[in-house]
Amino acid sequence: MSSKQFHILVVDQHRNSLEVCTDLLKSWGYRVTQVSMEHDAIALMSDRTFDLVIANLQMPEMGVRRILEHAREKDPPVPVIVLAAFGSVDRAVEVMRQGAADYVRKPLSPEKLQSKIESILKEK
Repeated sequence: MSSKQFHILVVDQHRNSLEVCTDLLKSWGYRVTQVSMEHDAIALMSDRTFDLVIANLQMPEMGVRRILEHAREKDPPVPVIVLAAFGSVDRAVEVMRQGAADYVRKPLSPEKLQSKIESILKEK
């Protein structure tokens, strides 16, 4: 599977997390677009096609729920990996019920993130 064909949107209000995730994805050969606010992510998702969205759970405006809703409305639906600095099993189950493809805890484990991305994109 060639990663160069896949375009990933990263959404995180924390600049450091956004840069770390973006740098990892680019080093693996993915095309990456990054934004720090949900409304920017939703606007981009309305105008462009992404193969995957990686979004922080704790977004300041609408939360990740609106991103998940918008991703499900796309044709075909866009998978979303939700990142969380803290969380419980209950919260992970909740975001999965809302439509997340997966849930990853911060700090990011590059190997774990890469494995989850490859698994999700393999289904595309």
